Amino acid sequence: MTTFSSIVANQSQTQRVPGGRIAFPLSSSYSGTKFPLEGITESLSYEVEQFGIKTILIEPNNIKKMGKTLKPDSPYARLVEIREANRRSMVESGSINPDEVATVILNAITSDSPDLRYVVGNAARRLLESRKNMPESEFKMFMMKNFFGTSETPKLIRDTADEI
Repeated sequence: MTTFSSIVANQSQTQRVPGGRIAFPLSSSYSGTKFPLEGITESLSYEVEQFGIKTILIEPNNIKKMGKTLKPDSPYARLVEIREANRRSMVESGSINPDEVATVILNAITSDSPDLRYVVGNAARRLLESRKNMPESEFKMFMMKNFFGTSETPKLIRDTADEI
């Protein structure tokens, strides 16, 4: 058993797109910050354990919180509206209480033999299992259907892309 003197605890997110292991539509910049966090945390865990530093990564699904706003004249406004309408029930039923995440963090940082990753929430676990078990093309259709109500790229995206 290794005795740890310090802790590096990072929080990514599985279902936000993600997220550090799954990217969601309209979350490219957010996902671009979470994927590197996953890699940095894993790599760091190999490097610093010998110095008594434990490294953990908390991966909750959606946490109940305040929403964000988008300017109504943004070319993404209608697309975000479509995504949110299709995602609302999924988020409401799959969101977890911040206290649940805090409990997992506390247990992880006080553990004598911590795991590297802690997935928090059933929705996050189910999504990761789907990602692991579905072929790439099937998972892409699954994501499009869940976020845009169709397994194809909505026409609005194609039209907006032509204007850019």
